[in-house]
Amino acid sequence: GDQTTLELVRLVIEHGGVYFLDKDKRGDFKTCEDLQYLAAMQHPVGGKNDIPNRLKRNFFIFNLVLPSITSINDIYGQMLVGRFTPNDFDDATLDVVGKLTESTIRLWRSMKSKMLPTP
Repeated sequence: GDQTTLELVRLVIEHGGVYFLDKDKRGDFKTCEDLQYLAAMQHPVGGKNDIPNRLKRNFFIFNLVLPSITSINDIYGQMLVGRFTPNDFDDATLDVVGKLTESTIRLWRSMKSKMLPTP
């Protein structure tokens, strides 16, 4: 993100609001209450810049490594099999459920290859 934008985000998080810059309200503080902040980003490589430490200090940061395709297939496949039991659904539905995880992975790969990140 742009440095100015990141500083505005930091200001809202740390001070709970922003100051007006309009001529008639200049200096008045607008309080933002009952907000929770969630952010996500990729590693700062390949033209992606890191965010300032002054903003990072407001977040609990952890790194997730993508699981292998086999693991994704196993995890979500088992969840779907447990949810869509033969007692509750017909054979046509169960046939689609069996292909759902693999189809979703194919769609994700297709989107990932076509929608490349912009520097």
